[in-house]
Amino acid sequence: MAVGNIICVGTSHGLILVFEPTQALKFCLGSTQLGEQYGSVSALALNQDCTRLLAGFAKGQICLFDLTSSKLLQTISDAHTPFTAVLHLKWTDYPGMAVISDSGGSVFELSIKRTMGLNSNESRCIFSGSRGEVCTVEPLLMSQFHATPLVETVILAMATISKVIVVSLRPQLKVLFSHPLKASVSTLPLLSWQFVVIQMPDGTRVIDPVLAFGREKTVYFYQLTHGSQEELQFIPLQKMGLTFVIQGMAWLNSRTLAVMDTREHLHVIDVKTQEEQEMVDLAHLGLVYASPHFKAIATGGNVSKAMALSGERACYHSMVSFGSQVLLLGTKSFQVVTVRSWVDRLDYLVRGGHMREALQLALDIYQDKAQAIVGLKHKKEKRQQTLPLASYQIEATCQHLISITPSWFRCVYRWQWGQI
Repeated sequence: MAVGNIICVGTSHGLILVFEPTQALKFCLGSTQLGEQYGSVSALALNQDCTRLLAGFAKGQICLFDLTSSKLLQTISDAHTPFTAVLHLKWTDYPGMAVISDSGGSVFELSIKRTMGLNSNESRCIFSGSRGEVCTVEPLLMSQFHATPLVETVILAMATISKVIVVSLRPQLKVLFSHPLKASVSTLPLLSWQFVVIQMPDGTRVIDPVLAFGREKTVYFYQLTHGSQEELQFIPLQKMGLTFVIQGMAWLNSRTLAVMDTREHLHVIDVKTQEEQEMVDLAHLGLVYASPHFKAIATGGNVSKAMALSGERACYHSMVSFGSQVLLLGTKSFQVVTVRSWVDRLDYLVRGGHMREALQLALDIYQDKAQAIVGLKHKKEKRQQTLPLASYQIEATCQHLISITPSWFRCVYRWQWGQI
């Protein structure tokens, strides 16, 4: 699955269904004949303006589609290791450049060009699976977060079975960071970027990209920033220990992380306090797993035992973050998860009759103690402008509580609490 202004879903028959945000089917790409030749769709990638779609297949081919005309522009058969499945396809901010990860554990840079009316492509290996098999890749997309400071630099995070490696692809190939990941061999590493407001030791605030990565029951958070002589460096922020084994992870916003466990329960966690805000059982969804692609069944199963075992519960493309939403793809249905704004949360609690919880939430918002809050400004001055509305919400909640309270209790309530 790939998500942008449209939603693209690949099928086991080689077809790609393209939906409008209204869930109306826009068009269907490919054919069953293509599916018989190339196998199932194993990876999808939308470019920034949703005009180009890269589709990877279980037998190793890659197709480039024009989404304005639904035409096939290119079929690429030699961009990565032969006889391996395409596990990941990711566009970068650099024009026409994408990244490929295959079931052999190798990572390739793919450059797609159009010269004199002719389409061409060129690839180069940036990481060989013989040095450790890469399970997932995640480029830092500055344009996705409307940021520009590092636009000339292309940064890619990669995770092998035992290590996280971050490299710059532009202006030159260079290793920026590495960190070991020790865990059970049956678990996969996870990666996710997000821009976060960070308070520096001198009290100033900066907005820097943060890389969240983890495996099994541990998640690490590292800040990417400019160090001395404008060199890029990674600064550790925190380490989060969980009570469950994770198999999926995505940012809901700069303060909130959505984590999927192996029982298909989605946990909403406040990153700063590391407290779980809510848990949703999504077992009914029937999450789609990509284990056949990690085992490279369509190409003869020529993968290592470690890759086959760890990929048993691979669901990288079934849990995708877009804006403040996390989209989940199941075999039976499709679901979108988002965090309600603070006003909607108060309204929901009041309408549900949970007055005590509504009052506590309103008070926490007013005192700037609430967690996983959406809809309030990061800057304190702008946040203060919203506080009168929170005060009004407290008063309105109290008035509603009084209106449904027996008359004999209202006098006691007013006597104890006075005017609010």
